Amino acid sequence: MWGSRAVALAALVVHVSVVHARKIMARNFTSPALEEDALLVDEGGPPTLAGLTQRTIGTPDILQEAAALGGEGESQRVTLPALARTEALFWLHIPKCGSSFANAVLHTTSTCPNTPTDFTFDMTTMGYGVNETLRGYCPELIFSSVGHFGSHDALGSISTKALGSVVTLLRDPEQRILSAFNDNYHDWVSSTPPENELEFATYNAGCQLRMLVRNDPAQRTFAPACRHTLPTDKEVALGQKILRRDFSFVGITDQYDLSVCLFRFMFGGPCLPSMFSNVHKGASQSTTFVNTSATLYDTSVLQSFTDTADRALYDRGVLIFDQLLLQYDVTEDACQACYAST
Repeated sequence: MWGSRAVALAALVVHVSVVHARKIMARNFTSPALEEDALLVDEGGPPTLAGLTQRTIGTPDILQEAAALGGEGESQRVTLPALARTEALFWLHIPKCGSSFANAVLHTTSTCPNTPTDFTFDMTTMGYGVNETLRGYCPELIFSSVGHFGSHDALGSISTKALGSVVTLLRDPEQRILSAFNDNYHDWVSSTPPENELEFATYNAGCQLRMLVRNDPAQRTFAPACRHTLPTDKEVALGQKILRRDFSFVGITDQYDLSVCLFRFMFGGPCLPSMFSNVHKGASQSTTFVNTSATLYDTSVLQSFTDTADRALYDRGVLIFDQLLLQYDVTEDACQACYAST
C-alpha cells in the first residue's frame, strides 16, 4: 500500500490532467474579472500579466512522471510540468517578503536545470562564491547588475531583459513594516534606533512600492530604495502598472505555501521541503527571537498608521494572485501532494 501521500500524489496527477483538459475545452473562455481588469491595460502596449493569464495553455507533450518510490514512509517526490507560457527569469526580493522563496526559484527546471535536488539556499550558503555557483546552476536566470542573486535590488537597476519575466512575493504592508522593525530595524535611515514602531513606519512605509519604481542597486544586505524619499502618488500608479505589465508571477507571503504551489504549477519543477521551510530566522539582535518572516504581529503598536502606498500595491497583487489561482485551477486540495513531497 502506498499510503496517504501516494493517494495525494495520484490525485495531483489527475488534477494536472484535468487542468489541461479544461484549458482545451475552455479555449475561448475569459473570466469576467480578468476581462474587466484587462481594461486597465494600455492598448498596443507590451504583453501584460492580465493578458497572459487569459491565454489558453496548450497540453504539453509529456506530463512529467511524479516519482513515488516504494511503500509508505519511503521517499515520494512530486515533479510538476510547467503550465505557463511565461518564464521566471528574475526574482525581485523585497525586504521581509519571503527569503525562502529563493528555493522555489532555484529549483525551476527551465531556468535552473543544473541545481542539485539537495541544494538549499539558506543562511549557510549565502556566503562568498555562492553567486558563481548559482550561475552554473541557473544559466537562464537574470542576476543583479553586480551579479548577485536574491539581493535587495530595486527593479530599475536590473536588465530590461527581465521585464515580463519578473516574479515576486508581496506582504501585508503593516506586517512587513513590523517584521523589518523586529529584524534589527532593517533599512532604517539612521545609526540611532527609532523611538518606536510608529517612527520606524513613517520612514519605512512604501518599501514594496519603491522596490518596483526606483533604480537603487542593493548595498550588502540592505535595500537603499527603502531608505530614500517616500513614494509619490504618481509612483503609486506607476507601481501598480509595472506589477501588471512586467511580472509573470505575483505571490502573497500571507498565503506562502499556496503561493509556492502556484509557482510550481506555473513554471514546473520538483516540490521540495526546502521551498516550504523558513531559511531566514530572526536576527540575533532582533527584538523578537522568532521567525520574523512568518510571525503575525500586533499592529496596534502602529497606532492606526496605514501604509497607503504599499496597501495600494498589495491590493493589486492580491487581485493578480487570485486571478492566477483561478486560471491554473490551483487550490489547497490540489496542492496537498506538493506539500507532502519529500
